[in-house]
Amino acid sequence: MIHIYYLLLLIINVILATMYGSQLVALIKRYFTRIKRQPPIDCTLLASRVAILEKKLTKRESNYRQAIRQEITSILIELKNK
Repeated sequence: MIHIYYLLLLIINVILATMYGSQLVALIKRYFTRIKRQPPIDCTLLASRVAILEKKLTKRESNYRQAIRQEITSILIELKNK
């Protein structure tokens, strides 16, 4: 009895494989081509980029503070002259 069950499952699998086999193969290929291997990342390059960004950020902050100070002094001068 169990042999009949296994034969029936085998026949069903063969039928499904012939009907949808090419679609399944294409689906698997698409999945594996979507997963691209990325090259290893050089940490020294990233560290240098972070250092450059830190310098830019500190310069931007100092320029922003100076602009605020100049704006405040100009406003105070205008108030003083009125």
